[in-house]
Amino acid sequence: MVEGQLRSLERKSSDHKVPRPSDRDRCFPERLRSVLHGSLHRGSMVKQGEEVHINCLELLAGAFAVKVSARNKIQMKIHLLMDDVSATHYINKMGGTKSPVLAKLALDLWSWCLEHKILLEAQHIPVVLSVRADHESRTFHHHNDWKLSPAVFNLVNQTLGPLQLDLFASRLSAQLPKFISWRPDPEAEAFDAFSQNWSKVRGYAFPPFALVGRCLRQVLAQEVPAVVLIAPVWKTQVWYPLLLDLCVATPLLLLSFPGLLSMQGQIHPPSDLQLPGWLVSANHTQRQINPLQTYFSAILEFLAFEYEAGKAYRILNVCRSAISMTHPKVDSLRVGEHPLIKQLLRGIFNSRPPLPRYSGTWDVQKASSYMASLGTNDLLTLKILSLKLGLLLALTSMERVSETVSHYLRYRRLTPDGVVFDLSELTKKSRFHQGPKASFHASSPDNPKLCVVDCLKEYEGGTEPLRAHSERSKANKLLLSYIRPHRPISSESLSRWLVSFLSSAGVDTTIFKAHSVRGAASSAAMSAGISLKDILS
Repeated sequence: MVEGQLRSLERKSSDHKVPRPSDRDRCFPERLRSVLHGSLHRGSMVKQGEEVHINCLELLAGAFAVKVSARNKIQMKIHLLMDDVSATHYINKMGGTKSPVLAKLALDLWSWCLEHKILLEAQHIPVVLSVRADHESRTFHHHNDWKLSPAVFNLVNQTLGPLQLDLFASRLSAQLPKFISWRPDPEAEAFDAFSQNWSKVRGYAFPPFALVGRCLRQVLAQEVPAVVLIAPVWKTQVWYPLLLDLCVATPLLLLSFPGLLSMQGQIHPPSDLQLPGWLVSANHTQRQINPLQTYFSAILEFLAFEYEAGKAYRILNVCRSAISMTHPKVDSLRVGEHPLIKQLLRGIFNSRPPLPRYSGTWDVQKASSYMASLGTNDLLTLKILSLKLGLLLALTSMERVSETVSHYLRYRRLTPDGVVFDLSELTKKSRFHQGPKASFHASSPDNPKLCVVDCLKEYEGGTEPLRAHSERSKANKLLLSYIRPHRPISSESLSRWLVSFLSSAGVDTTIFKAHSVRGAASSAAMSAGISLKDILS
């Protein structure tokens, strides 16, 4: 950068006079001050300990003032008022031969102006007319421009990052290539972080501690998804509970050592200050907490958040059961049995009671008439025969699709009244203390086109060649896919079979899905005079 070259080139140049003591006061960080169009522009030009000639500082200050004032403008003329004769001449003449440093600074300034199509003119004014700028150059306050040690910042970036934008920095204290300064700065992306949108980038905020509360309110107001905040553990501050509420990850406690904080070459004295890095977010779903062991308030917030998102009571009840099974006890009680959890779920049930999925049912006679119109089973294709058998099995037993696809040929028993399948796999209704469940499907000998046994026998004969080349476990599965390679179907496939067949039969499948077959079958059985005990069995 220019500052590094200034020191080396200045030692080679013997054309400059030794600065006066009053000038030396302005040769350190408190230098860049300019008054343009009534606004103050402040910023440090050089690092602590770097002595630069006053003429170089004046020219550099003018260049910074031009870049700050015209950073987003083109095709304009700037009239620059300066109280240094040498800097004025070097700008107007676009360089000079006396000082290589001044010549380079002037050429750099003019190169920037030409890129932005800016015409620059400098005018010398007496010192008595630049009292305000001179006063500002000697009263620069940078007591809050601290930054973390580079090694510590890299740890924060690797653990809580990657970070994209430094929200509170200056040209000399920025930890990232892109930064936002508090005052106008020629290299900053923007000025005043509180006037910018934080939700589009993953920001890094190390503000003055007096602004921590304002930063948290900014996160809430803009619904910022994530920002890394460096703030102390001050439990007595009014913003500390809000900080804990917005924190979505375990804070990264920074090791306290003499070089943890620095400012313009000065080291912050060691203290008992606990300074963690906090990952805060306005979205509680971004919290990186241990799902198997977390604080009780997070469980309550999770259930309340899911309720506000529109989840039904049955879904929240499943969540409560899952958390209760995996989470340690709270107050010597399981999570699902805690009074606060029970009270919350009771309120959710009362405010949003469960509703049945279907307010009515479809007519089974419509599907029966369609099956009868297809003709005898021996005339049907494998696809139609498969879909028909799936619907007949569902109508004659009122079982779930997961139970229907669990039927095996080796566990099939033909009886005078129908066919029985012993379920060898666990189903949704299986219980630890109960034995194997059996599924009975009644036959209809008076109507062969609607008889599940006749359809089953025809299906077994049609799929026998397909089972010959399959593994024994797969070959014993009752329902096979009618598409190559003819593997056993899943519950989802059977659901599609039922919906497809019902749609062909004229049932409105935009409303009624595969699970509606159970309700339609039980309603038809009740209308036919079958007892409720037989239906439930």
